[in-house]
Amino acid sequence: MNYPNGSPAGKTGSPGDGSNCSSCHGGTATTTAGQITSNIPASGYIAGQTYQITATNPLTGSGKFGFEVSPQNVTGTQLGTLVAGSGSKLVGGTKYVTQSNANSTTSTWTFGWVAPVAGTGAVTFYGAFARNYTGATTLSSLTVQEATASAPATAGPITGPLTVCLNNSETYSVGSIAGATSYVWSAPTGATIVSGQGTTSVSVSFSASAVSGNMSVYGSNANGNGAPSSLMVTVNTAPSPTSAVAGIDNPCQTSSQTYSVTNVSGITFTWTVPSGSVITSGQGTNSITVTVGGNSGNVTVVPSNNCGSGSAANLAITVSPVPSPSSSISGNNTPCQTTSQTYSVTNVPGVSYAWNVPSGSVITSGQGTNSVNVTIGAANGNVSVIPSNTCGNGVVTNFTVTVSLVPGQATISGNSVPCQTSSQVYSVANVSGVTYTWEVPAGSVITSGQGTNSINVTVGTTNGNITVASSNSCGSGANANFPITVGSTPAQTSAIAGNSAPCQSSSQAYSVSNVSGVSYAWNVPSGSVITSGQGTSSINVTMGTNNGDVTVVPSNSCGTGAMSNFTVSSIGFLPSTPATPTGPSQVNLLNTMVSDYSTSSGADSYVWQISPALAGVISGTTATAQVTWNMAFTGNADISVKAQNACGISGWSPVETMHVINTTGLGDDASGIRVMAGESNGYLTFEMNTNANQASVMILDLSGRVLLNTTIAGQGRQQISHQLKAGVYMVVVEAGNSRLNKKILVM
Repeated sequence: MNYPNGSPAGKTGSPGDGSNCSSCHGGTATTTAGQITSNIPASGYIAGQTYQITATNPLTGSGKFGFEVSPQNVTGTQLGTLVAGSGSKLVGGTKYVTQSNANSTTSTWTFGWVAPVAGTGAVTFYGAFARNYTGATTLSSLTVQEATASAPATAGPITGPLTVCLNNSETYSVGSIAGATSYVWSAPTGATIVSGQGTTSVSVSFSASAVSGNMSVYGSNANGNGAPSSLMVTVNTAPSPTSAVAGIDNPCQTSSQTYSVTNVSGITFTWTVPSGSVITSGQGTNSITVTVGGNSGNVTVVPSNNCGSGSAANLAITVSPVPSPSSSISGNNTPCQTTSQTYSVTNVPGVSYAWNVPSGSVITSGQGTNSVNVTIGAANGNVSVIPSNTCGNGVVTNFTVTVSLVPGQATISGNSVPCQTSSQVYSVANVSGVTYTWEVPAGSVITSGQGTNSINVTVGTTNGNITVASSNSCGSGANANFPITVGSTPAQTSAIAGNSAPCQSSSQAYSVSNVSGVSYAWNVPSGSVITSGQGTSSINVTMGTNNGDVTVVPSNSCGTGAMSNFTVSSIGFLPSTPATPTGPSQVNLLNTMVSDYSTSSGADSYVWQISPALAGVISGTTATAQVTWNMAFTGNADISVKAQNACGISGWSPVETMHVINTTGLGDDASGIRVMAGESNGYLTFEMNTNANQASVMILDLSGRVLLNTTIAGQGRQQISHQLKAGVYMVVVEAGNSRLNKKILVM
């Protein structure tokens, strides 16, 4: 771009310029429509009006955007006045507008144009557009017409005050009128346009003789006058005095009153009332509502409008108050029930008195006056009176009355079952002013308190009523009775029932016949324990080891009776655990079918057992038992025993273990070697009748695998231990020239 800060003048390509931007940028300029636009209406421009013109550079590629536009006729004469916009400036005087700072982003420019004088006719905007130093150049143009000549448009609404005061100045305005070159104003009679005639705004002075009328304006130009616009203006004066204030002139204090004057449109009414009175509504209007205070004075109103205030109007009022509180009430403040009493206050002329009395009391005469007669009821409360007159009620005055009643029947408190010769207290709730007269059963004596609400009595032997009579200044109430039954210490209990020969540790019950109101204190022999029932007629005892007496002592609120005894003569014990049974410790079923076993004696009977049960049958209930052996059994068998008597059964004795064998098993008489079969106790037994001193023993399973290989002596009975499972095995025994090879069964 050769001229980034603006193109030189005369480069629009118009007929008058004869040159365009291609002279610098090269190439041949092309013509494109629509690059220049405006907001000029289709009806044409109006002389002197300002319009917006927009130029748009549509060229693509790179580089900075530039333009130049000028409004001309065919001879090149400038038409109208250009006004530079954002990003643009004027060159060639004011004939051309161009960019002020070309760049690669701004391609649209908007600027102003003031239309030329009327009669100029058509105006053409010529423009040239370029981009980059050697870029293309385009030409574009926009032709606009002049609007047809006519009179100004109708005037718009006039703005300004609708009401004015005499001797005041006001301003009135109208919006711009299309086509108007001048504005013609007129004012109401007596009003003068001081300044602004011919413009859109005038200052108007309203003299003392001004009257209401129209403010008017119309537009004017060389072609004639436009239609006018008018605004009705009302000319006001300060208000005249109001009518007389209407309302009550002797209101009651605290009453609500209305005061008013005749209403006049446009007038504001400002009210004042005497001190203490309050305007509750209507201030500013022709009528107010007032809560009347205690002071007399004037109710005043002043009329006003925007032109000033009129004369005040007054209404003098004299306030009538409600009655003052009455004097103190005179009368009896503690009257007796049902009596007739008089209550009164000081009389004030013109005042009526409303009386109230406590519930149940009745006013028999005088209601409405300063003195009443009353028949007294039972309830306490206030005698009250409220004074009143035509203005209302005064403050209530109260007189507290506490009614004195004939005493009610009292309720006696005390012991209803006192002990003979004891000192007892009997009482009733105390009531102030009441005297109490007491009586007691024959033989009993009031030792103190007669005449009061509480007495002390030494109790005799006779049952009967404690009686009290209550009285006061109003009379005597009904007697109250309280029956008493005189008590004495309890008699000795019935014989104690229970077991005299219990077993140690057993739970035993001991009892006597129960007597109502009696408590029972029990004792048992040393070592025995009362587990429940202490204090009652029956106890449960866990017995210890000692003989002795079970005793019980009865007692009640009057004392303790004589003790009763029950002798526990002997204590039974559980039998001791028997000794380990004695008898054969090894049994050979070859020659034995029955064995006897015994233990320590001293118990009533014995219970024997053998384990396992298949070893045989054990019988007997004494210290000696007999076992009949199962001939098919070999191995170990356990025998135990326990003792029992009337107190229970002991634990089992220590176990006696017997080894049961049967030598009728496998063997070979020729070899002199015999193996005992069927053993299940982890041992194998051999009977050796050889000449050898030593024999070898080998045990194999049926697959031929050696499980045990050892030596034993060659003479007599020999045993070896093993850990073989139950089953069939091969046994090979060699002793010198003797040899045994047999199958055996291990159980």
